Amino acid sequence: MRALLVANITEADAGFIGQSLRLRGYAFTEVLREHHEQWASEVDDLVNRADLVLSLGSNWSAYWPEVAASVEAEATLLRRAHDQGVPILGICFGAQMLAHALGGRVFVAPEPEMGWCSVQASDPQSPAGAVLAGEWMQWHGDTFEPPASSEILASSDRAVQAFRIAKCLALQFHPEATESVVSQWSAGQGQCELISAGVDPQDLLTQTRIKVVDAQERCDGLVSWFLADVADRPTTHKSTY
Repeated sequence: MRALLVANITEADAGFIGQSLRLRGYAFTEVLREHHEQWASEVDDLVNRADLVLSLGSNWSAYWPEVAASVEAEATLLRRAHDQGVPILGICFGAQMLAHALGGRVFVAPEPEMGWCSVQASDPQSPAGAVLAGEWMQWHGDTFEPPASSEILASSDRAVQAFRIAKCLALQFHPEATESVVSQWSAGQGQCELISAGVDPQDLLTQTRIKVVDAQERCDGLVSWFLADVADRPTTHKSTY
């Protein structure tokens, strides 16, 4: 099975999600946002050859004028996959891109969410609620308004955290975050972002070493649920964007 990975050059580590998908037989093809001109004209072929699309996080904002061409290329790819019934899993910026591509909007969050934060399921008794609720890694300064036809599955005190539409799942949090991924994010400019948000970088790394063991298991459960309950659901949607 083939998974199409959409990512930035320095943020292409799919972490625990990548591990879970590979264990289930997925091989990855990668396209980079910075090099959209190399693949934007091949969107149809990329989607036709994909069994799943995974759109990862980014330090970009979907509304930045300087990345508009890349954003539009990715939005076109996501719409095409959605229309053809190819399952999509969007993480953080990838979730925002799903919202943007399918009729929602992306904007600056009133407050950033950074570090390990609690996520509440819309229906705690549902299969979705069982895998989405709990503490997850967060790292975002933007948020989104989900598409009108989507189903909100989870939220935090500050933002919508998950929505589903047809075979697409958008997650604002980072279930893929390994210890090495969080360590990379916490360096350089990321350290400044943490301090600005009131998060101690060293405390975050200490927490992460403890929490990732449980997070890896929960991420695997989330991937299992996504493949069974979202990716395999019938496609009865009509495009409204």
